[in-house]
Amino acid sequence: MDINHNNIIKDLMNKINKDKRMSLLCKITNDNPYFIEIISPNNSFIEYFGYKVEDVSNENFDMILDDDSDDLENIVTYNNIVKKLAKAKSLKFSLNICNFENSLEKFDIIFRSQITGDVKYCIFSFTHNLSEDVVCSGGSSSGKKHLVRNLERVLRNEKLLRISSDLMLKDESISEISYKALKVLADYFKIDRAILCQFNDNDVNLICEFCGDNIRSMVKSDNEVKVNSLKEYLDFHNANFSGFFKSDKTENMIIQDIMHDRAFFDLQNICRKYIISSQFCLSASIDGDSNIGLFLHQTNVKKWNSEEVEIINTIVNQLSVAIQKSIYLDKVMESNRELFKKSIALKNSLNEEKKMRMVQNEFIAMASHEFKTPLQIIDSSRELLSRKLKNDKLTLENGENNLTKIKNAVSRLHNLISSTLDLSQIAMSNGDLDLNFEDISIKNLISNIIKQNEEIYSKKNIQVKLDIEKLPDQYFADQKMLDHCFTNIIGNAVKYSPENSIVKILGAKIENKLLVKVIDSGIGIPKADLKNIGKKFYRAKNTLKISGTGIGLYLTKYFIKLHSGEVLIQSVEGKGTEITVVLPIKNDK
Repeated sequence: MDINHNNIIKDLMNKINKDKRMSLLCKITNDNPYFIEIISPNNSFIEYFGYKVEDVSNENFDMILDDDSDDLENIVTYNNIVKKLAKAKSLKFSLNICNFENSLEKFDIIFRSQITGDVKYCIFSFTHNLSEDVVCSGGSSSGKKHLVRNLERVLRNEKLLRISSDLMLKDESISEISYKALKVLADYFKIDRAILCQFNDNDVNLICEFCGDNIRSMVKSDNEVKVNSLKEYLDFHNANFSGFFKSDKTENMIIQDIMHDRAFFDLQNICRKYIISSQFCLSASIDGDSNIGLFLHQTNVKKWNSEEVEIINTIVNQLSVAIQKSIYLDKVMESNRELFKKSIALKNSLNEEKKMRMVQNEFIAMASHEFKTPLQIIDSSRELLSRKLKNDKLTLENGENNLTKIKNAVSRLHNLISSTLDLSQIAMSNGDLDLNFEDISIKNLISNIIKQNEEIYSKKNIQVKLDIEKLPDQYFADQKMLDHCFTNIIGNAVKYSPENSIVKILGAKIENKLLVKVIDSGIGIPKADLKNIGKKFYRAKNTLKISGTGIGLYLTKYFIKLHSGEVLIQSVEGKGTEITVVLPIKNDK
């Protein structure tokens, strides 16, 4: 037989709407007997409680109870009633329900049910007339109230500890977590001021402070007097109770009436200024190296019971664990940062080593070619001389020409070997070279370099113009190193200049500096290569078809730096290069 539930609901709604009492039509199903589903309220219920039909429809009956209430008795009563409703046809009980003014009001409730198949339709009717015939009553009224109060207190304590535990797990700074924990403590135990510090040897570091309304802060430093007061207050505790803040277990010190305690006589001015009448101080260890100290202040004399002390001790221990976790996390993060830096440095070193290896391989290839060229000149000139001697065709002129070629090739080979040895010596000594300083004439040094290489200049028909008379007669320096420097700079100017051009060499003394400038009108240096010119083995892209190793200018800059000087390079590709050597003139030798 099919049951028309819509007609049943319609008939029941007509019935409760005719009733002047506030009523709810609900249903209970066999598969979920503890879920009392509200079908609809009647007009009287809506008018009194202010609910709309859609607010309560399909909700559980317990929604009309106050979820935020600490009325444990009401909750226990309701839970016991629900168990009876699944089997009972009618029942009478009392519950506290939040009325239209959002205040709790006691109602007598009559429950009546009508079973229709697997569904039990229920009507709950509410009246204001209080009945003492409560289903779940039992025991004396005063005994039950005492039990309820104890249970409520236990639940509140558990709630406090749960909130505190949740705070400790948050991904926030320790100062933020600590401040929130102090606020929870202050609100729960009506504490006027709470200060949390970290004690390490003889140092005290403030973590945070929480103050209640209209309570003067000891921490917010709006003037120097307040800063000194806080320091004096903390130093007093650290000096007079040092063992207290070094204990490896949680310690408590309750001063019920601090103004009349002789041990705190020296602190009375501060206690009077900040209205500290009662103080509860706690200490907990942090990883054996330091302790946290919690100071709880009351503006009136206060007694603490053992349960309150135990709860606060638990929260302080939670704080110490959170701080310890934060310290360890900071150490791990710092280690990770250092490890990351080292890994980046190692990666960069490996990249640099890889680049250097490639550059060295290129240098070896270039150097091999550079060594090979003068040796070929020497060998071919020797062979030519040998043939002419055998055939008696050797004349003074062609003999001199071949000997000159051999001399120039030997000189070129000597310079290559010398530069390579200098580079090797720098690498082996980690840059710590021995300098042989003496008084030399830079004018004579440059003039001799020009004379020794006259044949090379004349071969390209390059005119070298000297203007170095303004240079000082003597300069205290390493002659061998400066000889290399100026030979390289002048040699490059000639090598990279076109035939029939001019190379200018200018010298001057400006204040306490000596300047030598070499100017050519050669191929110049590309702008993109300028920043790298002078690095070991580096050569500009437009010089790769011209012989060279890329170590001459590197050694030049290095040797000049050893003399506390510098090499300045200006160049425009296709127009020429200007290199200036700047050396300091020192009065003392």
